Amino acid sequence: MICRRLFRITFVLILVQILGAEPPSIHDYVMDEWKLNSGFPSNSVTGIEQDQQGFMWFSTLDGLVRYDGKEFKKITFGAKNRPDLNQIISLYCDKKGIMWIGTAGGMRKYSAGVFQELGLNDPMNHCFVNIIKEDSFGNFWLGSWTKSLKYVERGNEVPCVFPHGVKPQTIRDIKEDKNGNIWISAFIDGLFYGKKGRFVRYDLKEIGEDYNVNTILFDRGNGMWVGTNHGLVRIINPFGKKDKKVIILDNRIGFPAKIVIRIFQDRENNIWLGTDKGIILVKKDDQGNFVFEKRKDSFLKVIFQDREDNIWFGSFVTGLKRLRYGNIRLLYEESNVPVFNNALYKEPDGTIWLGGMFGKIFTFQNGKFLLKYELKDKYKNNVMSIIRGNNEELWIGTELGGLFRLNTRTKNSVEFRGQNEQPLKTIRILHKDSKGRIWFGSDHNGVGIIKGDRIEYLDLGSSAEENFITSIYQDSKGDTWICTLGGLKKIIKGNPQGKKVVTYLKGKRTLSIIEDQKGKYFIGTNQQGLYILRNQKYHHLTVQDGLASDWVYQVLIDSNNNAWLSSPSGILKIESTSLEDFLINRVERVECRLFGEAEGLLSTICTASGKYSAITAEEGELWFSTRQGIGVVRPGEISINKFAPRPVIEKVYFNGSAVNVNVNLNSYEVEGIKNVRFQFTVPSFKAPENLKIFYMLEGWDKKWKTLDAFSERRVQYDDLPWGSYRFLLHAINGDGVKSDEPASFEFTLVPFFHETVLFKVLIFLSVIIFLVLTNYGVRRFFYLKKIKGKYKNSYLAPEKAEKVLEELRNQLEVKKIFEDEDLSLNSLSKKLGIAPRYLSQLINEQLKQNFWDLVNIRRIEEAKKLLTMPGNSETGILTIAFKVGFKTKEVFNRAFKKHTGMTPTQFRSRHIKYPGKLKAGSIRK
Repeated sequence: MICRRLFRITFVLILVQILGAEPPSIHDYVMDEWKLNSGFPSNSVTGIEQDQQGFMWFSTLDGLVRYDGKEFKKITFGAKNRPDLNQIISLYCDKKGIMWIGTAGGMRKYSAGVFQELGLNDPMNHCFVNIIKEDSFGNFWLGSWTKSLKYVERGNEVPCVFPHGVKPQTIRDIKEDKNGNIWISAFIDGLFYGKKGRFVRYDLKEIGEDYNVNTILFDRGNGMWVGTNHGLVRIINPFGKKDKKVIILDNRIGFPAKIVIRIFQDRENNIWLGTDKGIILVKKDDQGNFVFEKRKDSFLKVIFQDREDNIWFGSFVTGLKRLRYGNIRLLYEESNVPVFNNALYKEPDGTIWLGGMFGKIFTFQNGKFLLKYELKDKYKNNVMSIIRGNNEELWIGTELGGLFRLNTRTKNSVEFRGQNEQPLKTIRILHKDSKGRIWFGSDHNGVGIIKGDRIEYLDLGSSAEENFITSIYQDSKGDTWICTLGGLKKIIKGNPQGKKVVTYLKGKRTLSIIEDQKGKYFIGTNQQGLYILRNQKYHHLTVQDGLASDWVYQVLIDSNNNAWLSSPSGILKIESTSLEDFLINRVERVECRLFGEAEGLLSTICTASGKYSAITAEEGELWFSTRQGIGVVRPGEISINKFAPRPVIEKVYFNGSAVNVNVNLNSYEVEGIKNVRFQFTVPSFKAPENLKIFYMLEGWDKKWKTLDAFSERRVQYDDLPWGSYRFLLHAINGDGVKSDEPASFEFTLVPFFHETVLFKVLIFLSVIIFLVLTNYGVRRFFYLKKIKGKYKNSYLAPEKAEKVLEELRNQLEVKKIFEDEDLSLNSLSKKLGIAPRYLSQLINEQLKQNFWDLVNIRRIEEAKKLLTMPGNSETGILTIAFKVGFKTKEVFNRAFKKHTGMTPTQFRSRHIKYPGKLKAGSIRK
């Protein structure tokens, strides 16, 4: 007896460890479904994996599918005559990030953005692979529908040995336990376990011989789960001899399915089952008994949990499902919430009332709304507002039907008209003040206070907007605030007698008002944002300031002083700290989190009935009325997606040509291209619609640019200057968690050689050289033309004549050949290499002199220098005559006088008397 009690205690403790102390309800999860008719390319999902970049991959019998949270991308293999290559039966991502794809026609793998078909002799190739498993040592196990088990150890196939020569086929599952044993579940042959390819059978005689094993799971405790064709089996201490315990969970104990196809344990230790009847969540009650929660479906083959803790299910026939833990619990059809649910009201004792169509009034009990009262036939109007009067009295405001007083004991309802007996038509608002007085607000008659059988109306103004009442609220000071479509009215201490009605926000369409714990007033408006009144100063928040909607129907304040707003865009939350930073101008925008369909709402459009569109229920729950049910928020249990989004640059195109971004490059260099396009994404699945993407091209963009979750995820840059750039990409999820680091791609745009500065410099220099050469050529052309004209009667070629003249000048002026007294035409001709007659002709025609005039002029010029040279005054004239090449004094004197008009003696005397530029000391008298 003691042993049994100890066992029960131990069993309960194990369940607490395995299943968690307080597992969630399956109805706390939001389900998304995709089929052929809703964007998914197949109804048969056979495998689910997530790669290292964060993409979700789904294998189907119609091809492979990749998903980033925004769109599904279908990938097919082979030609049309090979449909077996697209019948993908299994999918597995190994520790290195390689994706293994098992098809009816063999194995493929995907790595670094490239798909590769395995060769026939590859050890990893196998047909109809149903399950792929990598063990803790990095070895692979392949289970096939049609063949036996295949074991690949370090790239080599190792034969598997089973007892009695059995070769189990139709392998359904492969798992590894804590001790490194590999377990094989074969549909017909049962369970086997072993190491290094040597297996023994695991005896399951407790469950009978007609049980076929589909799947197994080793939980994080000390237990094993087995899915069969007759239910679920739980084994405690599978190898224990005395403490082994086998528990059969089938229809005899209320198990809601017959065939268990897959068993999965999530990170929170919840046990999920894929069955022939749909999804089952295994829970326990306070006594340790199993409780099963189900969501209907059919033949779920695969279960997977992604990095953001979403649970994915793949079905043979109904496509793909995803369960996301919702922060909003929806009360709708299962809770009997009526379609028309404008009037939510909570009494001080916690009782919750709901007004419906046709005068129906519901109360909330045991998780459901039950019809409690119904107005009489002629008063069947939509209920707009509810308030408690005395203990047996409810006041009911209706749409077009007026105001009613309902006796909760007798269930009789009486229309209330007041002293004038005029119908009150639409009563949107009912309010009970601190003195117990009932106030009402209508569409046309403003505000009235019920005093006995009389109605006292307040003067709120003459316009129709000021008499259209949307809310009445009494604050902590006892002042009464009245929201109208013509502004906000305030009555001091709630007593209209003798007190002037003060108008605030005149002309604004105010819908609701509430005071928070610190004395701030939140005023919701119709398309005019949120107003906050603090210390007699108004602050205005709109979409431009971070608010998710300019429509604010109702505001609730939670226990942490955070503001929750109902709107047509969903439920909005503003953190008190973020709001305070905005009010003191510390930040330019307020942080506003939007709760919508991703969090559990079927419709994001909240009910626009002001005060009665939202209430604070027991234990701090916030209830918001929507067009499809009531959303219940538990502020203290809001989960945050802590997973940082990982941006991915998928492709980069240079002038339309893609580069492989999966190859590790420090920088990519491209020549002669100035246009680049980036295609990118951010895999996100918790609430992808709230994702924000930021990108910037360093070297070009001056600041980050923003994309919302629905924008096209590509960007084009045209006509970029040559240089180095870096494209950066990061993202922020709906809970404000940023990417750990941005994705980046560095590249350099290099011009062709003909586009470089060097080329342009060379072109410039070439032009300059061309112009110089052209100028030289032109000048040379005209020079030669001129020379040809000069030498047209000469027997010498013009070029030859020029060279001879140049050498003649050199002999006379540099070498001073004229000083040779034996110089003659013949001797000079020999030196110049031409005939004497040609030289004579050249001198005569070009220099317009004869030979002796040419020579004697040079001699006379040299003599003049010597006669006037300082220090030569004692030198005789004859000596100078001999030095410059004359043979006799007579010839020298005659030639000197011919060219100067005076004798040498006269020339010297004149220059000594008038020295000119000569130094005085150099002249001798």
